[in-house]
Amino acid sequence: IEPCQAVKCHMTLVVALDSSGSVGRENFIKELDFLRTLLEIIQIKSLTNDVKVCVGLVSYSTSVWVIDNPCCENTLCRIFDQTASVPYNGGSTNTAGALKVARQMLQATSSYKRILLLITDGRSNTGGSPI
Repeated sequence: IEPCQAVKCHMTLVVALDSSGSVGRENFIKELDFLRTLLEIIQIKSLTNDVKVCVGLVSYSTSVWVIDNPCCENTLCRIFDQTASVPYNGGSTNTAGALKVARQMLQATSSYKRILLLITDGRSNTGGSPI
């Protein structure tokens, strides 16, 4: 993950979505619905308070996929739209890998506040301990 000092955000949020087999397709859809609702709320609050929020999105199961990097000139609306195309992957649960990638994404930003939201069923079974 390359450093991105050019994009100035008050807050960077990276969301890691568990798309493993233990979550299941139906619950993964619920994860995406929750994320869309959260992004709508953040969009309203950020506009009301004149706060720039950069959002990154990671999906993981056995592997980790960066859906969108918070260093891009993305908007909350763009991330919202991309949630429609995030695939359910099944497989193992590599929470440690997802946390590593999310941490790299957050460290590459120059935001004052950096937040990671991990959405999982809590059963990590590959990639080592997430702690």
